[in-house]
Amino acid sequence: MSELRPKILYIDDDLDALKVMTLYLDLRSIEVVSARSCADGLVRAAGEHFDLFLLDTSMPGTDGFDLCRQLRRLYPERPTIFYTGRAHDGQREEAMTAGATEFVAKPNFDSLLESLSRYVTVRA
Repeated sequence: MSELRPKILYIDDDLDALKVMTLYLDLRSIEVVSARSCADGLVRAAGEHFDLFLLDTSMPGTDGFDLCRQLRRLYPERPTIFYTGRAHDGQREEAMTAGATEFVAKPNFDSLLESLSRYVTVRA
């Protein structure tokens, strides 16, 4: 019998951040599919089912806020969490206005796991 793992789409242009997050969440039985651009993220979101979207704010081209608005139009009920190193009040407010469910500052993994656990099963 196979065990279903939550599946999230993590969109961040930083390859190191994608690798670390994929390993970190895999250890907690979460499947991570990554994308390095907003355009690639939208293509992946349309092609597969995800339980949650995890976004960075700053990316080349369309930023994470525009991406969040687009994902919200396509998947209004899907939780969307920003995980960013630019976590000041203005960014938090803009993320929430764009439709984010939550906003977490990098590299606070404990807060991220707490946020994720509100929407998907996270194993210790």
